[in-house]
Amino acid sequence: MNRQEQLLELENEIAKANKEIGDLKSGMTPGQMISVIFLFISIFMIFILSGFFVKFFGLILAFLSILGIIGASNQKSERVSWLEQRCTDLECEIEKKKQEWLEEDNRKQEELKKNEEKKLYKFLDEVFVVGTNYRPDRNKPFEELLEVDYSTYDEYWDTITTSNFELVAEPENQVDSNAIKVIVEGYFIGYISRKRNKMLKKYLDKNNYIIGGEVKISGGMGYDINDRFKRLPIRYDLNLKIKKKD
Repeated sequence: MNRQEQLLELENEIAKANKEIGDLKSGMTPGQMISVIFLFISIFMIFILSGFFVKFFGLILAFLSILGIIGASNQKSERVSWLEQRCTDLECEIEKKKQEWLEEDNRKQEELKKNEEKKLYKFLDEVFVVGTNYRPDRNKPFEELLEVDYSTYDEYWDTITTSNFELVAEPENQVDSNAIKVIVEGYFIGYISRKRNKMLKKYLDKNNYIIGGEVKISGGMGYDINDRFKRLPIRYDLNLKIKKKD
């Protein structure tokens, strides 16, 4: 069953429920009609016919008819209430399905976009910056972008982004000749991890590749691995988009 058929089925249920509500409100139920008929019969027996037992039976029949009318009216009210709630639930279900379909379509569009980007870019992934704790300027990009002093920053974990970054090879590095420095907002804040730097090194050739993307900078108050609430070290994540020059 496709989306249109699902919506049509739900809308038909709502239409049927609304029609039944209208019929109930504008007329009498079979139970009410039978009780009214017996009430008229009892009135005829009480006021028209003669005889003690006939009138006595008429009074009993009138009492039972009134109880029947009350009971049928209560059932009618309960049915109307149930149908109205059913309509509300069905309308909510329709909205829920529309929202689910919208989210599904958005996911598909996002997947298509990512697939197109994968075709366009040689490298498309998020890379974590390491070694930031050893860099004296590690807090500078966060401080300058938000215009704060991180040593006294007491806001909850916050994230900002910037596209002002650069990757610079550091072949003279004594520990790893494939080292790649990460420069954000003009400050040297860390390195690409060893797991990625050897593979990314070839893309640093500016004559053949264009490095784009953004840096996600996160910092502020939060819970550490020991569940202590404190000011956490600033984290840098590179969302790299590298493509070959035309």
